[in-house]
Amino acid sequence: MSISYSIQMETQPTEVTCGPTCLSGMYRFLGTPVSIDEIIQQVTFVKGGGTLGVHLGLDALNRKFDVQICTHNLQVFDPSWFSLEQSDIAQRLDAQTMTNKAVKTIEASFAYKDFIDEGGLIFWSELNTEFIYESLKIKGPFIAGLSATYLYWSKREFGEDCIYDDINGDPQGH
Repeated sequence: MSISYSIQMETQPTEVTCGPTCLSGMYRFLGTPVSIDEIIQQVTFVKGGGTLGVHLGLDALNRKFDVQICTHNLQVFDPSWFSLEQSDIAQRLDAQTMTNKAVKTIEASFAYKDFIDEGGLIFWSELNTEFIYESLKIKGPFIAGLSATYLYWSKREFGEDCIYDDINGDPQGH
């Protein structure tokens, strides 16, 4: 059971541009080269740096790609939503923007609603070897967001300068 794709990746220009760098590599793979700098100029960044996968998805939708996001983000999505139609998920995301949730959750809710409104598809699937293999085999390569803290088994980081701090820090995306 082996699948391999040749994707030409460039070095990310800053600590917070891993998303645009991955997206640029994906566009190149799909035959639509877009520079990292162009993506950086057009993609929304969250406060404190970095992008959400949904922001990358919106960029791809704007370039007329079909985009699906498999999410496991329970800060934004209630598990009961995944049995609903996309329009119903969008309504719940819209309602969630009126709550007292964390600012990042509200921002993500707005972005996911826009993503659905623009024709993107949100779904949940059990994340296992079979899902990853079938996704790669049938749909091709994909961008996966994960915690760099977990991947590199490093300490959590604190502040905009990403100072290692196992007590006050937060896990870092990648």
